[in-house]
Amino acid sequence: MNAIVEALKADHERYQRYISAFEQEATSLANGDLSDHALIRALAEFFATLPDELHHRTEDVVYLQLATRLSNDLGDQSEHLHAIFDLKNDHLELAAFADTFREGVAEMISGEDLPRRELARLCIEYIRSFRTHMLNEEVHFFPLVVEFLSFEDWREVDRTIQGLKLNHGSEARKETAQQLEHQVSMLLDKRLN
Repeated sequence: MNAIVEALKADHERYQRYISAFEQEATSLANGDLSDHALIRALAEFFATLPDELHHRTEDVVYLQLATRLSNDLGDQSEHLHAIFDLKNDHLELAAFADTFREGVAEMISGEDLPRRELARLCIEYIRSFRTHMLNEEVHFFPLVVEFLSFEDWREVDRTIQGLKLNHGSEARKETAQQLEHQVSMLLDKRLN
């Protein structure tokens, strides 16, 4: 399987761990129990930053290449793919949702009047959306890219990704995202011990 797809799948596996922790904290919030504010803040920051900055950008490049390939190979049938699974729109919606949740966490932590149940509801909705999104990618998107993209398509994907890194200062963003992920991992490990 392609290294890019493998890396994207590995991201999904890590994200599942974080989503499970997110879900536990949302349940605590909803029940009025004590919640780990540092973990919730780190998770909100992580999901508002890392998937959109790195993971989704890569998927968007792959998706565009797939859409181009299908349009060239299948003509009108490629429009059917867009109607079924528009990855870019999913990414925009998830990014907006993550930002809303991050703002809600900031309000709660600063003592503003955002009910815990409302924050828990936002969290649970985000989790459902993110899980559905990843499932759609696993079931529909990844198999299609493996089946339809040629070696030359993957070379074009790689060139585009490299160009994005050069044009968007992604090394600094990647470092920030990795620091966030490290913080989340440390908080989760601390919680388990």
